[in-house]
Amino acid sequence: IAVLLVMFCVASGRVVSGQTADPFHKLLERGRQHFENGEYNNAEAVLLEAVDVNSKSYEAHYWLGKNYYELQDYRKSEKHYKESIRRNKRFSDAYVGLGRTYMRIKNRMIDARQTMKEGLKYDPTNADVHYQLGRSYLEQSKRDPVAPFYVNQGRKAFQQAVANDTQHPDAYYQLALSYVFPSRDYNRAMSIFYKQLSVNPGHRDALSHLGKCSFLTKQYRVGVDLLQQLMDTHGDALPTYSKTLMAQLKASLLQEEREYDKAAELYDEFIEGLDPAEKIFYTELKYVANEQEMAAYEQATDSEKQEIARKFWGSRDPDPATVVNERLVEHYRRVSHAKEYYSLGKKPWDRRGDIYIRYGEPDDLQHFLLRAGEKALLNYQPTGNARIDAIRERNYLLRYRLKVDNAGAPWANMTTRTIIDPESDDRNNVPMTTQDIHSFSFRSGQETQGLVFVSESWVYVEHDLELFFVDQLGTGKFDYPLGIHETSIEEASIQSRFHPQRAAEQLINRTPEAYRFDYGGQPLDLLYDMVTYKGNNDQTLVEFAYSVPTLQLGTVEDGQGLNTWFDSHVVLRDQDYRRVANTSSKLGPMERPLASRSDKEIGVDLRTASIALHAPPGEYNSAVEVRDEASRRIGIFLQ
Repeated sequence: IAVLLVMFCVASGRVVSGQTADPFHKLLERGRQHFENGEYNNAEAVLLEAVDVNSKSYEAHYWLGKNYYELQDYRKSEKHYKESIRRNKRFSDAYVGLGRTYMRIKNRMIDARQTMKEGLKYDPTNADVHYQLGRSYLEQSKRDPVAPFYVNQGRKAFQQAVANDTQHPDAYYQLALSYVFPSRDYNRAMSIFYKQLSVNPGHRDALSHLGKCSFLTKQYRVGVDLLQQLMDTHGDALPTYSKTLMAQLKASLLQEEREYDKAAELYDEFIEGLDPAEKIFYTELKYVANEQEMAAYEQATDSEKQEIARKFWGSRDPDPATVVNERLVEHYRRVSHAKEYYSLGKKPWDRRGDIYIRYGEPDDLQHFLLRAGEKALLNYQPTGNARIDAIRERNYLLRYRLKVDNAGAPWANMTTRTIIDPESDDRNNVPMTTQDIHSFSFRSGQETQGLVFVSESWVYVEHDLELFFVDQLGTGKFDYPLGIHETSIEEASIQSRFHPQRAAEQLINRTPEAYRFDYGGQPLDLLYDMVTYKGNNDQTLVEFAYSVPTLQLGTVEDGQGLNTWFDSHVVLRDQDYRRVANTSSKLGPMERPLASRSDKEIGVDLRTASIALHAPPGEYNSAVEVRDEASRRIGIFLQ
């Protein structure tokens, strides 16, 4: 009987306790609902009331800490997370929250890592603790000279996070970033970005980086295949940007495979579907024209502008004998690239985009952190290319030396100087986790704390030029370096004379845009003659006959076969670059020499062919292209 009485009392005590705690649980639930609805001020009032009812509840303090984090009151957030941990040391979510809070407070990154490690003692299988620990390491890597050490530690933490939670919504992405910078192992990173999209198809940043790795490694086919697999599996769950990225990858692949006509069709379809405000970035001439051309363009009507643009691109067609304008296709690719990769700090792109659209990929690009007062040359990695290295060394010794400080400009706000949490709303505004476009960074010395600036050096060998771009204000916007105070008049004069902004302006005035078209083979010399006859229906019959010296065709000893064919194209254009008539033909087979000719042999052996087309009477410019299929030699002649 005594035992039964004791059990009854205990059970009764529990019931009474549950009844007295009921108001508290109602308050806690109401506070959670306000929080989930984004009503943080209402949540604060209700959760404070819950704490008044039960100040010993670790859950109440945890939710208050979480709510104050969203209100960006990090001191109060810290206070309540600590109280939650004091009430329940084994509650790992509180360690995660406190660690995230420390990452938002200046100079508390070490405290953040210590908090995460403490939480792992009680719950080593918690993936989020490993994940946040890894993020703290990656953030530190952007501020410290020993970045590879922190990156390696962060990588280990992310690997453990995905091992504990194979469906983690962001850990694979962070793990992939650890291979992007500073090791630049894009192949490995690409496969991990793909894995992140497999478990979280809505991850926009992972999709963007998957594309970027494909572009940086020029593995367009791999990028297309991976993205197609994701589209087949996840469909509309992928960001709408996936369609844009697929068009970009396919167009780049077609360009690489020299199928410029198909690439042009893709770009035309893509651009036609854009809003007028977006379409103008692809059609405006101001991004490639010189001052005189732009003056005429800006004064023209809309219809006149279209005609000016057509003539502008027509005059720059590197292969007029083909239907497509390869230079215009390349322009579309450059604009698309600039909008995607140089737009973090400024829309539609920052200063790097301006240069990229005009001149394309630099012959060498180096990305580095530069401390105020530090020698930029110490941050360069030798390229092994004598011309590139000579341009950089000459610049440093005799011309512009990159020097950085804030030049009196205001710094970015405090939020941009700390890590941005992926669960917060401002992540999209300042995506600090984008490793290739660092936000404001600083590194600590033993006695002083120096400011560090993310900088880039671009070298264009053809233009004998090195340009610098610096994220001077920590906003992700790269521009020419700001001027700094020089104590030497001579040094100040040199820095001003050869400043990157002035050098770029001089280049634009001299050469507004440039494009080195790859014709896909060595030059082919030939002799040709054009004869016109009166044709039917008031048309003119134009016949082109040409002869090719066989010594240019190689020999059968090269394994390319006994015969070859000549791919021939002829285009007639009027004075305004309008296509009037064109034809193409594959002529052959042509016998190839069995062996190389001896120097003692007299005479020149020729292979001849002809091609004809009809055109209306008039005066035209002609373009003739002949490619030998076996040797891939190509001859283009304009008349």
